[in-house]
Amino acid sequence: MEDLNPYLEADADLKREDLFESVLEAYSIDGKLYCIPNNFYVMTVMGKASEVGDTPGWTLDELMALMDSKPEGTEVLEYATKELILQLSMIYNFDSYIDWETGECSFNGEEFIKVLEFADRFVSEEDYSYSEDGPSTPSKIQDGTLMLMNTTISSVQEYQMYSAMFGEPITMIGYPSSEGNGSGISGANTFAVNARSANKEAAWEFIKYLLSEEYYADNNIWGFPTVISEYDKVNAEYMKAEYYEDENGNQVEMSKGSWGWDDFNVELYAATEEEVAAITELINQCDCSYNYDTQLVQIITEEAAPFFEGQKTAQEVADIIQSRVKMYVNENR
Repeated sequence: MEDLNPYLEADADLKREDLFESVLEAYSIDGKLYCIPNNFYVMTVMGKASEVGDTPGWTLDELMALMDSKPEGTEVLEYATKELILQLSMIYNFDSYIDWETGECSFNGEEFIKVLEFADRFVSEEDYSYSEDGPSTPSKIQDGTLMLMNTTISSVQEYQMYSAMFGEPITMIGYPSSEGNGSGISGANTFAVNARSANKEAAWEFIKYLLSEEYYADNNIWGFPTVISEYDKVNAEYMKAEYYEDENGNQVEMSKGSWGWDDFNVELYAATEEEVAAITELINQCDCSYNYDTQLVQIITEEAAPFFEGQKTAQEVADIIQSRVKMYVNENR
């Protein structure tokens, strides 16, 4: 793929500062920008601020301490199995274990072994059973039997719904990470230019069109626009209150729609400046892309299975994972 930084630097109409820097960083490797999404959403983990604090980002030790403080039977995340927890730990943290420039990996160190031991605290796929007759997600959150939600945020209205569901201030704290805040950017529509293309300038002009005011005006974009001015326009609409006059002549704010989850439903009204600021802060603090490398995840989950089944130690499977992943990385970098 072509590095798109020189195109941004040379363009008279579209500048780097017109776009969310966190989104550009999420799609950069070693300072080179290989993709630009024209809209995106954020993958994150949220919980009650009273339990997880009000600052995004935490460590695995902090999450385990919170788990240990809860009554037996409290769920950390819904549908959490050993394999799912291991996969989530990797998806949000691959860059902590792999240096794609040098090919060095660190899966046989203390940090990854701690991840294996954390994942082993959960049930196996065979032990897990889901009942449609069980309590709903919102009811478990409200009665305190579910601690966290692993979810996406694609609009301020989604944030409003989750705030109402939790019933108190929430923090989008992200997945535990040794560095960064554990929330990731995921492009809904992401574009790149082939480095061998004979028509790179034309390809760049096409990407510019997909980031233009004209394109956003003519298309119903799901998620957050990558262009900051377009993002501001969307939020200005969410913040605009509309009213009707009731039978007593009083001005009553109109609902902007109803949002729900399972048996929970809430009417949403004009977003506040504080709500928009919380979403903007989340976006600006994201420092990675949601990175699902199928082959890497398969290697790790496949080799971790003997540890989860009690056939090998965490160190033994970590050494095997280190060897296999390092070979894969060096074959593909």
